[in-house]
Amino acid sequence: MERGRGANRNDRQMVDSVAQQIGMNSSQRREFGKYIEDVKRSEGRGGADNFTYEELLELADEFLEL
Repeated sequence: MERGRGANRNDRQMVDSVAQQIGMNSSQRREFGKYIEDVKRSEGRGGADNFTYEELLELADEFLEL
């Protein structure tokens, strides 16, 4: 199993939940995941330094405004 790639199960479920709550389609959900990783990188967050549910909701709003 390769380590260091992608979100763990709980993180993925939380992102899926936010995407569903906001009404994203599957294509938007995939792009939202990439957006989250880009934001994490730009903020200097490590791979395990994940966003809270509330932060994800804010990021989803930002993402949809792009």
